[in-house]
Amino acid sequence: MALYLDTASRSAGDKEEFCLALVPHSEPEAAHGALLVVADGLPERPSPEAAARDALKSLVDHYYAAPENWVLKHALQECFAAANRTLTANVEPGRAAALSALVLRRRRWAIAHAGHTRVWLMRDNEIKLLTHDHVTPRVLRTPEVDRACGLAPQIEIDFLSGEIIAGDVFVLTNHAAHNAISAAEILACVLADAPASQIASMVVAKAAKPGSDGNASACVVRIEQVPDETREDLEEDVAALPAIAPPAVGDVVDGFRVERLMHKSSRFRLYKAVDTESDDVVALKFPNPTDAAEPGFAEHFLREEWIGRRVSSAHLVRTLPLKKGRRTVLYSVMIYPAGESLAKRLARKGPLSLREVAFTGGQLLEALAQLHDQGVIHNDVRPQNIVLEVKSKNLMLLGLGSSHVTHTNASENDAGSSSRRGTFLAPELFEPNVEPSVRSDIFAAGITLYRMLTGSYPYGKMTGGAWTPHGEYVSALHYRADIPERLDAVLEQACALEPEQRFESAQEFSEALEASMTQTASDTPASTASVTPRWRWEPIAIAVLVLLLFIYLVFVLKK
Repeated sequence: MALYLDTASRSAGDKEEFCLALVPHSEPEAAHGALLVVADGLPERPSPEAAARDALKSLVDHYYAAPENWVLKHALQECFAAANRTLTANVEPGRAAALSALVLRRRRWAIAHAGHTRVWLMRDNEIKLLTHDHVTPRVLRTPEVDRACGLAPQIEIDFLSGEIIAGDVFVLTNHAAHNAISAAEILACVLADAPASQIASMVVAKAAKPGSDGNASACVVRIEQVPDETREDLEEDVAALPAIAPPAVGDVVDGFRVERLMHKSSRFRLYKAVDTESDDVVALKFPNPTDAAEPGFAEHFLREEWIGRRVSSAHLVRTLPLKKGRRTVLYSVMIYPAGESLAKRLARKGPLSLREVAFTGGQLLEALAQLHDQGVIHNDVRPQNIVLEVKSKNLMLLGLGSSHVTHTNASENDAGSSSRRGTFLAPELFEPNVEPSVRSDIFAAGITLYRMLTGSYPYGKMTGGAWTPHGEYVSALHYRADIPERLDAVLEQACALEPEQRFESAQEFSEALEASMTQTASDTPASTASVTPRWRWEPIAIAVLVLLLFIYLVFVLKK
């Protein structure tokens, strides 16, 4: 499903160069989306019409020349800066123009604005002014425009964005239009349910009142159909949301009441919360706001949410969708996993039993196999990212914010910053230009299972990026004598320093783990099986018989 729009632009006196509604249909411009612009030269400045025309043309040219993978805020900031440079050049000093631009791309709208031009949105039969006039009142004089292209060497813009809904109608007006007609009159034009071209013409015609300056301009776009959601849409959503300091217990964020801190790391906080709209218990994940300045910050945080929607697994925490417009800051809402992290479980009770390792390890490898089938490398498998539910003992895998998506472009993964996120890093990931792989996930899973069994590490303690695995594998039997030798061999293969020596897939690892846990009594030495009960029970039996004989003799002699 594609984005379908009905667009139009009109200006009094056929001066169409002051407003524009552009919907490109050829590559690469189509990837940038539709662009609507209205420009208004400041009349007290030199050549206002030329200033408006030049500012609009500069913005359009630079927008469709920008890299298509730029987020909308950055793209529009750069385009307004280009328009500002055009007017501040020494061709004719002093020129200035107000400028408002609306971009419709995939499922989002974005507005950049400077001056006293306006952008309106009609939704649910109500009209709302989205922009704020940058003007300073003056006594007995018209207000002075204090922010516009050409007024200063650097331009400051207002930026806002949101989600598109089918049926939305946006209207862009210059000062001559909205100075002559009211918001109610603009709404009446939109509610006529006419094509965009007729709505734009009606707005301009209504503005042609006696006493007006007769230079009204208007752009109109009606959203006919909205496309299905994609990863790029989520990226735009997240990039537009501000990162805030993690909330405190008792705080309410967008209707979610925070009840308890579940997990804390340098990258995020995970909270138990209650949705006050439905009374459902959920988990909220907030990123560390100090990371917000890092390149790809929003994309990394987005990745877990996107994969949670993309991969269906009983062992991945499912992300819950929110109604449009509810989320105002950066966080994710997930199904609440009622349990504790594996790291806390190990710290509280020590190594797991063989049966627990078989059950938990099998679930972990099942989750990894499901991710790998979808081209997703987890890249951060460790006890801190594993939650064990209290009643069902079901395993839930977290930490997909560091994941790597195969068969995609470099910008989507930002491999330079994501490929060394995990703690249990395979040795090959310390080499330059080596991306995470299925076998690097298997290495981390092997280290995790080794920790479950022994509470230790096979190559010495691991401390994130400062640790490089080397040396000889330390047998798990060194820490626990009850571990089957076949299980130790499976762990040794999973934790091999050379990638090609590890299992080829999580499924193969899982099958080997299951086989090693089904070691039968025939695998146990016969001498051990026959000797063990003899020395332990025969002396006790003899002693009991002697005692009974003694008691019997005592009673016989007394008679």
